[in-house]
Amino acid sequence: EEERARQIKDFRITYGQKYQFSGKYGTNLMEEVARYGMVGGTIALQHCDGVVQASEHISDEIMALVKESGLPFLPYQADIAGSAEAYKTFYESL
Repeated sequence: EEERARQIKDFRITYGQKYQFSGKYGTNLMEEVARYGMVGGTIALQHCDGVVQASEHISDEIMALVKESGLPFLPYQADIAGSAEAYKTFYESL
C-alpha cells in the first residue's frame, strides 16, 4: 500500500511537470493526443483495482505505466470465444 501511494505521488509530480497542454491542435496532432492519453492513463491507474488490455495494440508508454503500477493485469485476449472465461476469472480475483 505504501509503495502504491509512492508511485501515485511520483506519477503526479512527473506527469504534472512533463506534459503541457496547449488546448490547440498545432502542427503535431498525434503528439497532443499522445499527451492526453498518457495523462488519462495515469489518472485511470490511480483509481482502479486492475487493468484489462482490451485492445491488441497499446503504446509502450502505457504498458510501462501498467507494469510500474503493480496492479493485476489481464493481457489482450485474442480468442474471442474463450475470452469471457478469462475476464470472469480476472474480475473474480480482484
